[in-house]
Amino acid sequence: MIGHLQSKKALVIAVLFVFLSVGLWTSAWFEIHGRGTYTEGIEREPSIVIEYSIDSSQESISVSLENATPLLQYWRNRDTITDSDSASNPQQDSDSESSASDENSSSLDTVRIAVGLIIIVFGLCMFEAVRNSSKIWNKVSFAAWVILGLSILIQVPISAISDFGLNDEGESSTGGFDSANNDQVSVNQFAHYSSNSGLGVEFFSLNFDYSSQGYDLGLLAEEDRQQVIDNPPKVGEEGYESYIEFDAEMKAGPGSVIYWWLGLGALVFYWNRLLKSESKVGNLDS
Repeated sequence: MIGHLQSKKALVIAVLFVFLSVGLWTSAWFEIHGRGTYTEGIEREPSIVIEYSIDSSQESISVSLENATPLLQYWRNRDTITDSDSASNPQQDSDSESSASDENSSSLDTVRIAVGLIIIVFGLCMFEAVRNSSKIWNKVSFAAWVILGLSILIQVPISAISDFGLNDEGESSTGGFDSANNDQVSVNQFAHYSSNSGLGVEFFSLNFDYSSQGYDLGLLAEEDRQQVIDNPPKVGEEGYESYIEFDAEMKAGPGSVIYWWLGLGALVFYWNRLLKSESKVGNLDS
């Protein structure tokens, strides 16, 4: 029995909990919105726009190019420069990439299973809190709600952010913004290459900025590359046409899941207030 609280209120709480839990499970958990622009070296400043999201069943990514023609011409016209080690061991590189991909995928799957189990435990705790009008079980429900939020807000991004390529180990000259295509330009194909990155924090989100610059040796004839490697050309000098500069911004944070999670928290607090108010009424009656 529900004790002093009306059974209709308990039924409403149960229906709302199921509704909010289903909404949380089916909504977007984590989203990345990124834009990178070639500000020097390519005509019309082409941009790469990326939308990346994670939910309970899959990861989806959308890549679009603005002012695409100059960028496609750049990728097509440049020569790919490979070192002897990578050229002699292509199968090893492929196996390493495949292994890393499998590891990241299994990590996200583990987090998904953990979130599902936490939702189930949360629901059982709420059931006991409602069935027994128990303040103790209500506190346990609150703890389960907090753990659920930490899992979604922290564990999911940790499992996914390294896949995006914005880290010190990334080999792309664009910090991973073009890693979804086969025309990726790695940093070892640049002379006098440098990059900078920054991190800012907003409400429930992280903002990354990234910039890189250098001389793309793939745009130069083979006999002209050593001269650029030895001495970086200045504006107007031979070889300066290979100078490429790239700037990017990215915002990463929870998707609509945050609203469903907050709704579940409001439900826990509402039930706690009902318990307190009913307890006060009982004390007055006695």
